[in-house]
Amino acid sequence: MNTFANIVEEIKKLSIDEWIELNFLTEKFIADKHRNEIHKNHLDSLKEHRKGKLKFVNNSSDLKKLLDTDDKDSSK
Repeated sequence: MNTFANIVEEIKKLSIDEWIELNFLTEKFIADKHRNEIHKNHLDSLKEHRKGKLKFVNNSSDLKKLLDTDDKDSSK
């Protein structure tokens, strides 16, 4: 079984070119994961919007009131 420590030790054995490629792939995988998370959050927001669960405000004072109300509701 590959533990994280085993994987790190194997990485240390790689050539510099392999390290560069691994770094490139790792950065790509991280970007893909973030992109997928953003997409999922977008889809979740659309669902909430369709259900009428989202509240919209036009100015910062209304937003502050909304957030204060939400804080009081969540502490119950």
